[in-house]
Amino acid sequence: VSARRPDPLKPVQGVVDVLNLFPQVGSLLIVGLPNDVGFPVGIVAFSSGTLIHERVFLTAGHFTGPASFAPLPPFIQAFVSLTPNALDPSTWRPVIEQITHPSIPPCPPPFGCDPTTEDIFHAPDPGISDLGIAFLADPVRGIRPAKLAVLDALESRAATRVPILFGGYGFTEVGPGGE
Repeated sequence: VSARRPDPLKPVQGVVDVLNLFPQVGSLLIVGLPNDVGFPVGIVAFSSGTLIHERVFLTAGHFTGPASFAPLPPFIQAFVSLTPNALDPSTWRPVIEQITHPSIPPCPPPFGCDPTTEDIFHAPDPGISDLGIAFLADPVRGIRPAKLAVLDALESRAATRVPILFGGYGFTEVGPGGE
């Protein structure tokens, strides 16, 4: 983590958390299994999130619910990984149910879409709560769930002077297409 300010015209690039300083931060993975309908096999999507209860993972709503990938057909499974290497299948914890905030608009079938990239709604829209939760099949032991901020925590004057660090999964370099 650097104290210098990033260039506002360049994407913020991350660093790998090799010390696993944020063990409650993880990744929700959508994995395609062998199928007869042409759906890709392997990891088809992932989203960052945070363990907020021993069996509840908070993530982006456009990724969890009827608007996106749930309910999942049998050849698609959702998992949560709470390790720095989310691509390792031995770290995957099965998800048994996903729920999306009701303000997320639905996406067209058959496999849904990501409404943040399909112009279905725009990020600044205050009527949209882009929140979803994934329920894990088994409780997570040995990792303390994150504590959620109290309502209006960022409204205080003191909050404007505190540095904020965002933990999540993604890429440390800009990839093809600029993602």
